[in-house]
Amino acid sequence: MAWIMFISIIFCLPTANPVTSQTLNYTVVAVGIIAVFSLGSWILWAHRWFVGPMHEIQEAQRLHVDLLEPGALERAEMEAKERGEVDGGNGKVEMSGEGKHELDAKTGVVSDVN
Repeated sequence: MAWIMFISIIFCLPTANPVTSQTLNYTVVAVGIIAVFSLGSWILWAHRWFVGPMHEIQEAQRLHVDLLEPGALERAEMEAKERGEVDGGNGKVEMSGEGKHELDAKTGVVSDVN
């Protein structure tokens, strides 16, 4: 990690002295714009809905979905749809396991149903 940070700083340095508008390395500007946009979108919007991969992994394990098997979650969704456990209008799939759960087909978020 330290090497990546070090080399990222080195790559942003100007390639010639004296630094003019022609020799300036504009990588810093591009990375700065991306960083400001990313942090701004997180603060204003994404922190409200993004739960991250650990939450999804924990939910899949709780529902006994094999995470190492490609397409296992998709098959579980399809099986639930075939069994008629799909709530008509909102695209949510009820999943069996400990308690009752729903998988939102649009966002992929699993939630408890009380």
